[in-house]
Amino acid sequence: MLLFACACLREVWTSLPGHCQEAVETVQRFADGEASQGEVQRCLLGSESRSKLRLFGCTPPYDTGLILDESWWSALTRGQVAARAAVSHFPGPAGADLLRDVLGPFPFRPLRMHGSWFHWDRGIAPAIAQEIRAELAFERLPILADALLDAGCTNEELLQHCRSKGPHVLGCWALDVVLYREGAAKHRVAGVDQPLPATKRTG
Repeated sequence: MLLFACACLREVWTSLPGHCQEAVETVQRFADGEASQGEVQRCLLGSESRSKLRLFGCTPPYDTGLILDESWWSALTRGQVAARAAVSHFPGPAGADLLRDVLGPFPFRPLRMHGSWFHWDRGIAPAIAQEIRAELAFERLPILADALLDAGCTNEELLQHCRSKGPHVLGCWALDVVLYREGAAKHRVAGVDQPLPATKRTG
């Protein structure tokens, strides 16, 4: 849900002042496992802390001690607080589309995958997914769908989502499933028939 919150805020990116953009980028890196709790706290408690905290649902009086409170931090990391606040910046059907891109059909219908889809041709499908994610090149998702189909993927939901117009954002469920990202995809997968490969192609 943190990635969903950040996706909403990126839709109004040009209206955010620089210090708020910095906060979104830091929280997004945290949600993606690339920034520590300490980095997030230092960013949110730095200059212009009130407006940065407001983005992620900290309510008046914006006491900076709140960010250090375990219950507030737990709520932030689960994403509910941030998601509610973000939706207030970007409400309506478009926000619902972003939410569907992040959550997908889960948690009600976790996928069952076959490891051969990801081992095929030296792991080309995860390699393509990694490039898309790193470069935010979501227009290449249909190429990922073709690679999965060539590898024998039979899951129509996964293939159709990769071919859909989107919107697609960082945290897109299809990419996270193909990459089997720790904490992002494992709860979305009912089972894998073979071990999955590393996300980087070798050879």
